[in-house]
Amino acid sequence: MGILTTMAILIHEIPHEIVDFVILLRSGFSCYDAFKAQLSLSIVTLMGSSTIIYLDYYQRSSTALSFTLWILPLTAGGFIYIALTNLLPELLNLDSETDFVAKESKFSRSKKFHIILGRIFLAILGVFVMEAVNSIEIQ
Repeated sequence: MGILTTMAILIHEIPHEIVDFVILLRSGFSCYDAFKAQLSLSIVTLMGSSTIIYLDYYQRSSTALSFTLWILPLTAGGFIYIALTNLLPELLNLDSETDFVAKESKFSRSKKFHIILGRIFLAILGVFVMEAVNSIEIQ
């Protein structure tokens, strides 16, 4: 039953890990150091996930609030902070206001329209894929 969910997560995570590796390489890590950093991050992530699953399971028997009620918002806030402060300026290459105007003029209205159309299509496709996974796993 969980095979499709596992496959969906793997399909999502493999490009995500590659992008993280490239970000480490571009920030000055050697190939070996970037690999070590990615491996250690993955191990710590698995340990943290296992700990939270254990604590959540252990706490369900008590009347206290669930750990996930405060851990998920903190984690989401951390990811949003990292994305907005570190990754977004680097991805946009914002050195000055003039660079931003120069980069903005590269895209014509047609290209912007097609980018937005592609994002909408991928969002709809993602919804259909998740619905298909959900309907298969319910059966």
